[in-house]
Amino acid sequence: MTGYGVIISAEAREELAEKWRYLAEAADIDVADRYLDLIDAQCEKLSTMPHRGTPRDDLRPGTRSISIKRNATVFYTVEERQVLILHIAFRGQDLARLFD
Repeated sequence: MTGYGVIISAEAREELAEKWRYLAEAADIDVADRYLDLIDAQCEKLSTMPHRGTPRDDLRPGTRSISIKRNATVFYTVEERQVLILHIAFRGQDLARLFD
């Protein structure tokens, strides 16, 4: 059985870029790179186990989420043989605003 394709939306890419910029300034570039590599690795794991996340139909029908080190949450949908990463939220973000 082949895995699912993982696609990161433009919104999620921008959210990651903002977090990288923040971490690079607040800590350093190596910290920012390692943190985003961790998030990327967890997103890629969804290619083999896409339904492992928690259902979050309260935000949008069909949405699931996984938590990464209690600091980030990846929100995604599974359609046919694809996982679409919708958003990547960081602790304290207003989720309702993300899903408006």
